[in-house]
Amino acid sequence: MKKIYLLIVTAIVMCLIPSCKERDEPSNNQESVSVTMQDITCTATTAHIVFNLKYTNAHIKDAGLMYGLTSQNTSDWLFATLSSSNLATIQSKTSGSYDISFDLKSLSTGYRYGVYAYAITQDDDITMTSEYNFTPSGSSGGGTSSDDVQQVTAFVVIWRYMAGVYDEYSWEKKTMYVINSLGRMYLSTNKTMSGSVGKLQPNTDRTKGGYNVSGYNYYTMDVPDLHTTKYYYVNVP
Repeated sequence: MKKIYLLIVTAIVMCLIPSCKERDEPSNNQESVSVTMQDITCTATTAHIVFNLKYTNAHIKDAGLMYGLTSQNTSDWLFATLSSSNLATIQSKTSGSYDISFDLKSLSTGYRYGVYAYAITQDDDITMTSEYNFTPSGSSGGGTSSDDVQQVTAFVVIWRYMAGVYDEYSWEKKTMYVINSLGRMYLSTNKTMSGSVGKLQPNTDRTKGGYNVSGYNYYTMDVPDLHTTKYYYVNVP
């Protein structure tokens, strides 16, 4: 477990850098592993989390969640791992797609939690989601009041890549929401944290993928699939 912890913390630090790419970009003949968050439902002290693990030509060694208070250092976060029977099912095949659920209990109401879902192969390669955030506050999806939400127009730069095949940028504008919680701002696709794509950070980029983004004061990023990275730029008063 100590080895897994060190590998995951290292992966998190690397993936907080906007230029982060997948460590191994597979071709059609190589292994492919993706981890995507499906749903987070909160009650006062619990969270039901579902994520999808999809892999091809890969041997999965472990999968689970890493979670904790966003105010904590990630070294203090906890792990939720698959049961032996569920892990055996995943390990029995080199290709598959599974929705995996966890019930986190004894959470503190009103405090923001972060969660990563991850998968580790036999070669100790790690694939994980971007950080998702939720607050157990007695209602589904985090329960943020309207006073904490503001609508914004996000400039989204989309980077699609596959080694030796293509590497291209495109852009779109999208109506999104900035959610203020415990002194931090998160960008969401809806008015609750269930649609969060990440925590906003001050923007220091002048360009991204050839597009001028110097006029935006905040940004965040998301990796929705194995070959796509999205950079979100917004102006927040």
